[in-house]
Amino acid sequence: MTTATIDEQRTATEAAIRTLEGQRPALARDAVNGNAKAAGALATVETEIATRQALLGRLTLAEQETARLANADQTAAAAAERQRLEDAYEGQQEAQRRLYAALSAKVAELTPLVTETLTLAAELEQSASTLGHRAGASARYVAALQMTDFLLGELSAAGLYPMVNAPRRALPI
Repeated sequence: MTTATIDEQRTATEAAIRTLEGQRPALARDAVNGNAKAAGALATVETEIATRQALLGRLTLAEQETARLANADQTAAAAAERQRLEDAYEGQQEAQRRLYAALSAKVAELTPLVTETLTLAAELEQSASTLGHRAGASARYVAALQMTDFLLGELSAAGLYPMVNAPRRALPI
C-alpha cells in the first residue's frame, strides 16, 4: 500500500466518521423519544463509527510500516551503492598498483642507461681535466640535470607534470 493510497483512505474515513457523528445527535434524540427505528439506526451508526475508527488505527499502522519499509529500502540501496563504490575503489587501487609496478619496471630499464651516462660524464670530466680544458660545472651534474630536465619536460608536455610553461628540452644528441 502506498502512502498516497493510505492518505486517500484516511481522508475518506475521516469524512465518513464526521458524517456519521453528525447523524448521532438526531438519532439519539429520536431513540430517547421512543423511536425504535432511530435506536437501531443509532446502534448501526455507533458500530460504523467504531469500525471506521479502528480502520484509522490500521491505516496509521500501515503508514508507519510503509515508512519503515521505505527507510529499509533506502538503507539497503545506500549500502549497495557504498559497496559498489568500495569495490570500484579497490579496483582503482589495484590498477594503480599495477601501473606503479609497470612504471617501476620501466625505471629499472632506464637505470643502467642513466648510470652509464653519468659514468661516461665522469670520464668526460676526467678527460677534459687531463687535456687541460677549462673546468666548468661538473659534467656529471650537467648530465644529470639534462636528463632530469628532459624527463620533466616530456611529462609536462604530456600534461602529467605541473610545470607552468616548462621548456621542452631535448637531450644533447
